[in-house]
Amino acid sequence: MCRSVKWFGTMLLHNNIGHSICSECKNKIQLCPNCRCPLSNARNFTLEKLTTKVPYPCRNREIGCAFISTSNKIRSHELGCELTETTCIMGSTR
Repeated sequence: MCRSVKWFGTMLLHNNIGHSICSECKNKIQLCPNCRCPLSNARNFTLEKLTTKVPYPCRNREIGCAFISTSNKIRSHELGCELTETTCIMGSTR
């Protein structure tokens, strides 16, 4: 399974063995990182649907954000989370 924190809202794909990866990561590699089999463009609709039912914490939880929600809401929260690091003319800030 793809371990990227960016996969929320992207297509989830699987290979012939059943290993899944997000479409963003698939564009960067040629072979499955688990079994080294070729990756396909077959979507894993079951896993995509499951992500809308399972609660996930905000990626900023380690620095204090307590927001938890399903994949269809977590991405929009993370885009506006007050603890998300932003870039300003002086460099990275929180």
